[in-house]
This record gives sequence, structure tokens and C-alpha cells, in this order.
Amino acid sequence: MNAMIPPRQRVRWTGNKSAGRGPGFEGLITLHESVGMLGAWDLACYCEQAGVSYHAITDGDEIVYTVPRSDRAWHLRNGNPWATGLCLTSPSRPYSRDEWLGPQVRKMQIAAWWLAVVCNDTRMDMAECSDQNIRDVLRGVRSAGGVINHADYTRAARDGTHDDIRNFPTDVCVGWARDYARSQGWPTEY
Repeated sequence: MNAMIPPRQRVRWTGNKSAGRGPGFEGLITLHESVGMLGAWDLACYCEQAGVSYHAITDGDEIVYTVPRSDRAWHLRNGNPWATGLCLTSPSRPYSRDEWLGPQVRKMQIAAWWLAVVCNDTRMDMAECSDQNIRDVLRGVRSAGGVINHADYTRAARDGTHDDIRNFPTDVCVGWARDYARSQGWPTEY
């Protein structure tokens, strides 16, 4: 399997954001899972009413951009100033690792493509962050950044209770992102 450019890309900008973050603040490239919504567009509409936002949302068939990366999305509590977020849709229960690598693999492939693009655009390493890396980014050490999921942030920062993405094969997804970056001639480390 490889990273996959989304078959469809749409924009639905939301007002649920803080303006003016500016480029260069990203340090945590964050993956999320929203249990209960299967369609990216539907989740984007729901988020507008719920007061939450991500930079992008995917359902495996499309990616919906909802907050420009130059702005702060509202998806990672106190980590928002340092984070860029992609949300993957899920049904009423979390997927198992086998489901992510099986019937839900298109979401992973799009996530890998998105990770590669964001890491290249922001000059971030395509690597998973340790808890210490996350805490360092929150103290302003941008070079410690990389890829996390919401549960990593919750654990490292002790901020909130979210534990998504459950059972997600982040290692595989990051590997696909690296492969895609190399196929484009992009570096995977900065």
C-alpha cells in the first residue's frame, strides 16, 4: 500500500478558528478520529455547530479542508497553537488495527498523503513524537515536532481525556508518508 491523493478535495471554511497563527508554528502534525460520522462533509457541517474544527477531514473518498493552516483550528485544547490536525471519520465504534489496515485503508492512505504534504510544507520530520518531544514542542522547541495522534497529546501534556485514534497503525501511516515524500523527491528529515 501507498499514500493516496484524495479522489476528491473540497473546501468548507469554518468560523471555528483563531486567526493569525502564521506559518512556522506547526510542531505537532496531529491525527484524530471522530466516532459517529462517516462522511467528511457531514462531519465538517457538524463541527461548525459543535464549536470544534480541524484543518482537514477525510472519509476515504474525499478530503474537506475546513481551516487554512495559517490559522489555528480548535482540535487539541491547549496544544492548538502548535498543531495542525486531520480528522478521520469512523462509525459508532473505534476501528481495530486490522480494520484500519483492511477495509479502512483508504483513510490511512489519504492520511499518509496529507502527512507527507504537511511535513514537506512545514519542514517537519516525518517521525512519530515521543511524550518528551510533545512537551518540548509545547515549550517552543519546534524542531522536536513530528506526527502524533490526539491520545499522544493527552498523555504527554496531561490536557483533556481524548484517546483517539484508537488502534491506529501510525507507524505504517508514517512509513507510507515517507515513501510518498521520497517518490516526490522531498526530504523526510529536516
